[in-house]
Amino acid sequence: PTVLVASSDGLEETAELADLAVRLFDEKEGIRVVVKCHPMRPFHLVSGMTGVQLPSHVESSEEPIIDLMLRSSVMVYSGSTVGVEALALHLPVVHLRTQFDLNMDPLETVPQARLEATGLEELREKVRWLLEHREEYIAQHREEWDRLVEDVYGPVTDDTFRSFVE
Repeated sequence: PTVLVASSDGLEETAELADLAVRLFDEKEGIRVVVKCHPMRPFHLVSGMTGVQLPSHVESSEEPIIDLMLRSSVMVYSGSTVGVEALALHLPVVHLRTQFDLNMDPLETVPQARLEATGLEELREKVRWLLEHREEYIAQHREEWDRLVEDVYGPVTDDTFRSFVE
């Protein structure tokens, strides 16, 4: 199993997610963790500022987020729209409610679409549960995710433009 941890471009959020990614699982558990930082805030800069060092079962990646999602079992995010992109690919997500930054979750208005955690222990519990129940969880939420993604990324019409102009 692979857990993708994706951050936005905020320094505090990225530092918190990187720190939690490192401590999320023990190397002996056999769970791979991939940290994907925002292109504006690459991991080497975050690591240089925070001192976060990656153990052997945790890696940083510069690959496109979509490619990483396609190879992941679960994704952890906090304040980025990548949560919506993950649901479009039927990738279960856990929203981390950050402790050091404002909550900017684009899925906050649809909390049933994702699991949510605060802190390391709760995050570990939610990710483990998703890894164990992944297929049935996806089957239960697939249609809801498809509707949500269609609502967010639906076709642009004249009514769409009018809502911004009028």
